[in-house]
Amino acid sequence: MAEINKIIGKKVLAIRGSESTTSGKHVEPRYILFDDGKTYMDLDEQDYYSYHDCATNARILWIYTDESMWNIIHSNIKKYPPANADI
Repeated sequence: MAEINKIIGKKVLAIRGSESTTSGKHVEPRYILFDDGKTYMDLDEQDYYSYHDCATNARILWIYTDESMWNIIHSNIKKYPPANADI
């Protein structure tokens, strides 16, 4: 619960995918960047062996506070393209 408190009051600035989440013109969301310039959420795939009854689009949410990684994700459009799939 403490981790989710890190994003309360912040606004979403961008939603990005990654090279591995791109299939043609479709880019799955992988990172949600918040407006403070350091907090981001990683939408990681669940381990299907551990969560064998979950939906294939279920995700584990990891929340990080790392200004340098936030800047890398935000500025490298080729490696982290804007996601265009619905969340």
